[in-house]
Amino acid sequence: GPEGSRDSAMKKAKDLISDAWRKISSENSLYSDQWLCDETWYRVIRRYYPSLPDTIKFNRTVLNRALTPLSGSYDQTNIEGIYHAKFSTICPYEGKKRNVSYYFRTVHGAPPSSPTAPSSVQDIIAQSTRMQKDRARISALEKEKSKNDDVSKSIIDLQDEAERKEAIDGQAEKDGGVASAFANESDSNTSQPSSDIANEAASNTSSASGNLTSGGHDLAGGQPSDNGEGRSANDKLRELYWQSTEAKKLFGFMNDDDVDVVEALNERICLLQKVNETEHGYKLVIPMTEDSSCLSTHNIFTIRNKSLFLIRAYQIALEEMKVGVQWLRDCCQPAVDELNNLGINTTVSALTLGRWNQAFRTHDKFPHPNAWVRNGKKPKPPIFDLFPHLE
Repeated sequence: GPEGSRDSAMKKAKDLISDAWRKISSENSLYSDQWLCDETWYRVIRRYYPSLPDTIKFNRTVLNRALTPLSGSYDQTNIEGIYHAKFSTICPYEGKKRNVSYYFRTVHGAPPSSPTAPSSVQDIIAQSTRMQKDRARISALEKEKSKNDDVSKSIIDLQDEAERKEAIDGQAEKDGGVASAFANESDSNTSQPSSDIANEAASNTSSASGNLTSGGHDLAGGQPSDNGEGRSANDKLRELYWQSTEAKKLFGFMNDDDVDVVEALNERICLLQKVNETEHGYKLVIPMTEDSSCLSTHNIFTIRNKSLFLIRAYQIALEEMKVGVQWLRDCCQPAVDELNNLGINTTVSALTLGRWNQAFRTHDKFPHPNAWVRNGKKPKPPIFDLFPHLE
């Protein structure tokens, strides 16, 4: 159906973008072993593959959706050496504050430390005049190579596929026009008086109106109407909600103008699920420092459980949220009840779960559980408690 086609097209777009990014970042040392922001990568990829925007939906938001899942944690489990960070900061291109994503690909150098502030991920390339004028550096040799690589071949395949589909659709439309002409000719040869046709049309209109007032069900067969009018009131209320500013604000996507909140929330669920998939998964959702010894086993246990509560609340929201539904009462409380029934009692309060969402939504990270790290201070040696005059 249309929904399946849309999902398939989105997957192809993400695969194409991630393939292009991997190729450029691994083969050109200018774009590896340093932090580069999403807008820089958008401009670089477009420069390497100029026909890409004509083939798929390609903008900064789609690029982030393709690249973010590629990243791993800041430890030895990150075999591919791809890292991601996101901060609410001034965009180096637009000069206004937004959620800026940064990507780091380790090729020859050492892996980065987990950044704790925008100053840790300065995009040097974005400061160049060439990039500001949207003229990413690419040599003639690189340009020639990119015309014949696997990414360009995939772009050509997608273009061919689109052309075939367009031809099929055009033929179907043409065939439909021919059938309609035959039908009209048949109608003109009937001997039914025009007054009878008018009465029949009025009868059909009345019947259709009756179907709609009965909730869009066919009175004879009891099946929903197959056209757009048959959408339920619930579907319309759900669509209104997920396209609203309220949904963007609740889940922390206010800085992304063209974000699809449903898709972005699904991606956040995927991130939170990684927390419990590996031993070090918890590092993906907190600001990490070089000294991880400041995290106790209880801290790690709590981070994992917070992630479970948020996952379930977000899943319920995607199923239930629409105009008139309340986040705390109808999503957070059921999530709390479900996990409490499983013996996970990190919280018993929907209000607390709501606060966890507020803390997590801005950077897709929880505040660091260690207060000293969170406030940027080092703990004092115990000796100062006994001899304060030594400070």
